[in-house]
Amino acid sequence: MASSMGRTVASTPTAIRFLPTDLPGEYDPEHHSCVFAYCISMRNIRPPSAASITGKVFHGTEMLREIELATQMLEVRPAGVVKAEADAGDPVAATDYGIRLYHGLECSLDRRGSRAYLVQAAMSPAATPATKAMAHAMLLVWHTDHFNGQKTIVGRYLFAGAYHANESARIIRPVLEPGSAAAPAVLARAPTKVQVDTDRRMASVKRMERPTRYRCANPGCTIETDTGRVLRRCAGSCDADKKPSYCGVACQKADWKNHKSFCKPGAPCSVIDTSFTTIPSSRSANSGSIQVQIGGMTFSSSTMTPELMKEVKERFEC
Repeated sequence: MASSMGRTVASTPTAIRFLPTDLPGEYDPEHHSCVFAYCISMRNIRPPSAASITGKVFHGTEMLREIELATQMLEVRPAGVVKAEADAGDPVAATDYGIRLYHGLECSLDRRGSRAYLVQAAMSPAATPATKAMAHAMLLVWHTDHFNGQKTIVGRYLFAGAYHANESARIIRPVLEPGSAAAPAVLARAPTKVQVDTDRRMASVKRMERPTRYRCANPGCTIETDTGRVLRRCAGSCDADKKPSYCGVACQKADWKNHKSFCKPGAPCSVIDTSFTTIPSSRSANSGSIQVQIGGMTFSSSTMTPELMKEVKERFEC
């Protein structure tokens, strides 16, 4: 009785039918990686708009949508079509094809060719400010991304990258939509820059009040520090606010002939070298560094000795 009721409630199937399924095409991880890199490049160099500012760091759904649109675009506009338009003088196509060559998207990876098309777009008189700015921004990537993960970067690439970064910002700024924000990296660094500038001003005022505390008193020695504790102070009986400081024993001994007659209470300061001014600096996480002026630039180190710093200065200026 129970079994018959069970059969009535739950009848067994009389057949199993498999619906036709559209199998996806062959998955090419290298191609999809190139498409993703292409979308990232386009996203990074695209000028910001007021509508795109939502306060969120990353939008995964938007990125997936961009990848989908890029995949559809590649079917409609393959590399051959874009190349033909770029060769005909279209700056938008030149930028597009330059990025494709950079990533090897539907074409052979060609850094030299990529740069040629990007320069063509950046210098084209027919290009809009947005297109020129995007081309310059991608050229910045071209000159610097190659050295990611390496300890050094070729100087000419660094200067070229800085040039293209400045050009991109200069060109796009006058035509940006009202309310457009700076790049996230710039906004993230803004508070740090304010703090650094504040520290520099405070340090400059502090050092001007007691300049002998932050630079070597030996005439001709240009060693300075960002904190007074790095230098050796005279241990004699001269007044605390008049005590000279030295970068090492050698400079202290060399200046003793000059300081000897001033090393007593009430005597004036013996520092006579006023040929250079105190370098404005800021107290950083590596506070305790020594500094020296080399060719109009400030060279700073928290690990090198004063003697080695002087040798570096001599080698640069010889």
